[in-house]
Amino acid sequence: MANFSSFHILFFMFITSGVAAFATEDSCPSTVWQGTLTRKDDNNLGAGGFQLNPGASAQLTASSEWSGHVWARTGCEFDSSGQGSCVIGDCGVDFTCAGSGGDSSVTMAEFIHGEKDYFDVVDGTNVKLGVKPQGDNNYLITFCPATTAEPIGVCFGQFGSNLPKPSDVVAMYKQYNIRRMRMYGPNPEALDALRGSNIELILDVPNGYLKRLADSQTEANTWVRDNVQKYNDVRFKYISVGNEVMPRGPGGAGTVLIQAMQKIDKALSEAGLSIPVSTTTNMGAFTDTYPPSRGRFSDEYRNFLQPVIGFLVSKRSPLLVNIYTYFGFKNGNFSLDFALFIPSNDEFKDPNNQHYYQNLFDANLDSVYAALDKSGGGSLEVVVSESGWPTQGGPGASAENARIYIYNLIQHVKNGSPRRPWKAIETYIFAMFDENERLDGSGMSYFGLFLPTTKQLKYGVNFN
Repeated sequence: MANFSSFHILFFMFITSGVAAFATEDSCPSTVWQGTLTRKDDNNLGAGGFQLNPGASAQLTASSEWSGHVWARTGCEFDSSGQGSCVIGDCGVDFTCAGSGGDSSVTMAEFIHGEKDYFDVVDGTNVKLGVKPQGDNNYLITFCPATTAEPIGVCFGQFGSNLPKPSDVVAMYKQYNIRRMRMYGPNPEALDALRGSNIELILDVPNGYLKRLADSQTEANTWVRDNVQKYNDVRFKYISVGNEVMPRGPGGAGTVLIQAMQKIDKALSEAGLSIPVSTTTNMGAFTDTYPPSRGRFSDEYRNFLQPVIGFLVSKRSPLLVNIYTYFGFKNGNFSLDFALFIPSNDEFKDPNNQHYYQNLFDANLDSVYAALDKSGGGSLEVVVSESGWPTQGGPGASAENARIYIYNLIQHVKNGSPRRPWKAIETYIFAMFDENERLDGSGMSYFGLFLPTTKQLKYGVNFN
């Protein structure tokens, strides 16, 4: 079966002497089966479908009047008579797609040649597809084109008595080319230092503020005026209303979250600011996460977050989720290697969609996407708003394991997850510094990348 996390299928089309010629190359690590459907011209391109092994190529020809669809089938199994099926892109029971198109979930390239020539891409959920014109009736078609890497962000937590001045912290972000920051509440000195810096910022509304903002539009307007509008030369990426708000959290935050989000959104809009509003949750909101396709919100969280999901869908804003593979390892659920992105015996195939999971991070993230699909949020993107590894304070906590995790995380998120292989994952590392005043028993005191007193990295990191 195919590993959906790493498709790179290229189709080249060029027109010579009234002939359309396709050079098809499979650079996947596994076999694919091209599907074609002819709409115009008698030539059933490539007999309607054929197999391409990794590294193989094929030459196809049709007239310059050829019109039709091209797509990739994956996870296919056929017997010696050519009967079988594909997990994605199936076009019936035949090895060749004799006049049948791919299933409705597939991404297709459509070409029309006639009086007016044009092409289109019909989006699906299996693989990303890009079409690049190369001249008259010449096209480069790429399945799962290389993603544009998202800059890695780092969370600036402030539960420490020995932290550098916020202005020095911003200077460190610039020095180490860290282009995104998350901050858990307004800090005027840090916001002043961020002016004109080009560093993108997630700014949290602290949980303790939610009730007063939910109860009063005036309070929400004031918060936006003092902490956002005032800093019009700071690049606010998102406003996260609350962090890991629980349905029955302290101060009644869980009962007023959606109202607080709506009022902050209205305040931003009335101030002429188009900054997406979201909230941050964690893996504790999800259940049945193995295999990932079964993932769903727990009943309590679903009732609590359903209006939030509706809000995010209507605004096309992402959901922010804190994902820590360390705690999956610490709790004895998975091996250290599986949590660190290292090949392990814990790797598995999801029997419901054949996606193959080589690490716990992908499994966690895709269980979130599965839960969103089941709750009307299938169109949402997920931003990993925290992830990291401690250097001390628990089993497997060491500078070497932290270095391995952060290095692999930065490399891995460039390429998406098995469920969404075409989209780089916007990710924020927790945290900039060890924080000696974290007294909540969470074990988060030693996740820092830097020593707060010396401002030195605890291990080697290349951020962007």
